[in-house]
Amino acid sequence: MKSTTVLQNIHKNIKHLRLVADLNQEKFARLLSINRSKLASYERGHTKQPDRDFVRKLALLYGLTLQDLYDKDLCHEKNLNQVKDKKQEISPLGLSLNDHGLKIRKSRKVIVSFKPSTSLFKILLDIREQAVVQSTGSANTYLNAFEVLTDKMLPLSSGAILITRKVNDPTQLTPNRQYVVQQKKQFFFRQLEAIQTEGNILQLSTMLPEDKTLHLPLNQIKNIHQVISFIIIGDDRKANFFIKKL
Repeated sequence: MKSTTVLQNIHKNIKHLRLVADLNQEKFARLLSINRSKLASYERGHTKQPDRDFVRKLALLYGLTLQDLYDKDLCHEKNLNQVKDKKQEISPLGLSLNDHGLKIRKSRKVIVSFKPSTSLFKILLDIREQAVVQSTGSANTYLNAFEVLTDKMLPLSSGAILITRKVNDPTQLTPNRQYVVQQKKQFFFRQLEAIQTEGNILQLSTMLPEDKTLHLPLNQIKNIHQVISFIIIGDDRKANFFIKKL
């Protein structure tokens, strides 16, 4: 049996996480597949022990553990994403695109380069110039690169590189496209499934088969990048690129 303090934490945390998402009880209950009266009972502590399936869904929604929800008072957490120390799926790299070609750096060391004559360079140059003309962002920050850090993203493996373009308006995201989402200092690589407009919740299906759908409040998202290309580096250190549909 859980202690009184632990149960008080879960009741307070349920309400606090709903307020973080800027949702009323009816919309939050719908998002978590329960009725509003049951959610209200959980928040007020009228139901001593919330349904375990509900708690699991709540944990998945915010990337927390069950222990986080029961043992921590999340009302005092300045950054909910720091509650759980997740292993990064991807990591940012340096990218430069100029008259000399495309170069991608890791810790200032060039790990991949393409000459101006390659089709990838020409495509990226065209995308960047179009962004500048449309005033959708700085030319220096519009294109970015990320390294995959896990072997669980098949067919991509650890060491693969993603080249992305920055998305300034989350409402312009396109289903069935891959995106890199930056939430504070955490990066996620996901395929977009749908946008949950109620309470500004962004809903992303995972690239990892064993994971569940990821839900992120838009006010906690720092940047969104659409994947343009994958770069695979072979055993012979030769880099091969694959252009994604834009």
